[in-house]
Amino acid sequence: MGIDVGSWCHFEVCEWTFPSNYYPDAPETALCRTLRQGKVQSFADLDALWDIFTPHATVIDRNPEHRMARAFCMRHYGRAWMCEYHEGLKGKDITISGDVEEPRVGVDRTSWMDLALGRFRAKTISVPCDISLEYVDNLKAPVRVPLLDRNGNPIARYENGTKPDHHAHARTYAEVAMALALSKGTNANTKVKQ
Repeated sequence: MGIDVGSWCHFEVCEWTFPSNYYPDAPETALCRTLRQGKVQSFADLDALWDIFTPHATVIDRNPEHRMARAFCMRHYGRAWMCEYHEGLKGKDITISGDVEEPRVGVDRTSWMDLALGRFRAKTISVPCDISLEYVDNLKAPVRVPLLDRNGNPIARYENGTKPDHHAHARTYAEVAMALALSKGTNANTKVKQ
């Protein structure tokens, strides 16, 4: 389950299927099926969703509601992490905090959004036929822009202008949750809900 926090909590719950030749360093080969997506107003509503789907791993946006996100992770300790985007991480690396009081992870925003949004081009994701227009619009909002870093090296960054992109981040956090579930030893021959 991936959750983007704002004035609403946008979420995506996914089920993952792994091919027999699945290799953890190639997460793009996993097949994703979005079970449910949407938005809720409160963290109590998120807890109710969590109870329905009981995901193996959940990743929630650390900001802007840091205290509420932390309390959510503590209620679902060992299966929920707060996430921050970090500059300087390479590829699909995930930094995991060992702090018991504040379970969190850090990921490279561009690399993980490449994977999350690239699933649609690669046809490794399926979504319900009644998917909301808001979901579609949010996924189309981020645009990958080529830039130069401070040393003049080419990099890319996703920018959304003024368009909402909450579901794009919930989708990205669901990808990170899948990787965390696998790192905890979940059997890759089974379906995994995030």
